[in-house]
Amino acid sequence: MKSQSNELPLRTQDLGDGNSHFNYNVIESETEENGLIFTYDQVVVANPVTYEKKISALVREKYSINNEMSVLRQRDTKAAEFAAYFEYVESCKLIANE
Repeated sequence: MKSQSNELPLRTQDLGDGNSHFNYNVIESETEENGLIFTYDQVVVANPVTYEKKISALVREKYSINNEMSVLRQRDTKAAEFAAYFEYVESCKLIANE
């Protein structure tokens, strides 16, 4: 989910309900009307936030569990689809590790 703020977001922000927001892809910009703005992506992660939970939440942004299982089952017959999935998961790992 895309979000905006006038303040630099924390990497993880406890929501007080057993979950946290994990914020990533933060882009800083400035506008005449609003001044400094931070635009970023955000996913909900169950506490305690771990590397594995961040990856799972990021993957779910693009692939449901059913879609992911389908891609994995057909990895040999739909190699291009699997390669795109694999590349996306690897990018999620990099984001989660930042």
